[in-house]
Amino acid sequence: MKISRKTEYAFRCVWQLELHPERTATLTELSETTGVPRSFLAKILQQLTAASIVESFRGVHGGFRLAQSPEQTSLYEVYLQMEGPKAAAEQCAVSPEVCGADGYCTLHPFWKGARDRFEQLLRKATPGDGETGFRSSFEPEKPREDPDV
Repeated sequence: MKISRKTEYAFRCVWQLELHPERTATLTELSETTGVPRSFLAKILQQLTAASIVESFRGVHGGFRLAQSPEQTSLYEVYLQMEGPKAAAEQCAVSPEVCGADGYCTLHPFWKGARDRFEQLLRKATPGDGETGFRSSFEPEKPREDPDV
């Protein structure tokens, strides 16, 4: 369970495309608005296009946009495309030699629970969540008032 810089950049890109779904965004625009280096973003967009998460258009009015509505694009899809299926596979937190995916070590139950919650969050988070895009899914909870104070 990890989020590489490439995946973080892909999330930024998808979120930016969600902000203006009615038009295409150029590579340069996306690079400037997301802060992702242009050459790196081009490679990310190739992967997102190959996975049918993003569409690309050539020509004077060309650029990129989400292939589906923001509500139909799961961040889990983006995560799997960027990290690969092994990233989401069950692996021991200590070492594959200790217990492997099907084995058992003392951290295995905790790690599996954390990984499952992470996957659930990404599966339900979409770029179209709420007015602010998927960022609303990642906002920290507001502190609760302590009734004893």
